[in-house]
Amino acid sequence: MSKLIDWLKKIERSMADMKFAVAIIALFACASTVGTFVESYHGTDYAQRLIYKSWPFMATQFFMFMSVMLATLRRLPPKKRLYGFYTLHLGLLLIFSGSLITYLVGVDGTIDLTPNTPTNELMIGTKDKV
Repeated sequence: MSKLIDWLKKIERSMADMKFAVAIIALFACASTVGTFVESYHGTDYAQRLIYKSWPFMATQFFMFMSVMLATLRRLPPKKRLYGFYTLHLGLLLIFSGSLITYLVGVDGTIDLTPNTPTNELMIGTKDKV
């Protein structure tokens, strides 16, 4: 049991480390860049399936969330000199949480907005109109 706890503490320290954060952010940035080009050339649905909703991209986001959360928790109790750090990291955790909620229960759609023209049509997915 002691070895398991030591192993978990080592993982925690590694994931809260700045080097891990930089590496996972760089990986996320590269995947997002590739996803942007794929979306530009092949469309949103294809990019969603190939990149944005793939398990490697989701794992990258999960590890980013864990890195931010562990880095924040390691700096508790709050210190006045770290209020900017806490604000930034809690904001990132909120964004990641919103991303998860959108992934689980969100609806993708588009709406065409032309100047001075009211509309009440929303395109859900690629074919349905509401």
